[in-house]
Amino acid sequence: MQKTNYDYSCLVWSPQGRLYQVEYSMEAVNHGTCLLGLKSKTHVVLCGLKLSKHETLGFYRDKLYSVSNHLGMGFSGIIPDGLILQKLMKSECLNYNYVYDSDYPVERLVTKISESKIKNIYFFTIFLLNYRITKKNFR
Repeated sequence: MQKTNYDYSCLVWSPQGRLYQVEYSMEAVNHGTCLLGLKSKTHVVLCGLKLSKHETLGFYRDKLYSVSNHLGMGFSGIIPDGLILQKLMKSECLNYNYVYDSDYPVERLVTKISESKIKNIYFFTIFLLNYRITKKNFR
């Protein structure tokens, strides 16, 4: 896909009525491997497929990561994006454990992470739109 001015945010529609960020994320999932999660009343099992070794570098990419002693995560698609989320969640859990000496409630952690990511999306979109408007005014 060719980059345009409409593919920098998931809130900006192209003139054809497309959201390029949504298309990019669907393409990233197509490049990822399978990840399966099973839940019972007492246990949770996460399973991920391990792809063959990288041809030139000769290593495997992990799909399952530990966040804290009561929480883990797995992801498919673009690995660096998942690692950023894992690092942020791990930092939040460590801070919460240090302050309150207990495990971070999962619902509260997911809410906090999702709200922080939404704020970043809105800020970036507003910044980008303001930049385009001011750039046009000075030409």
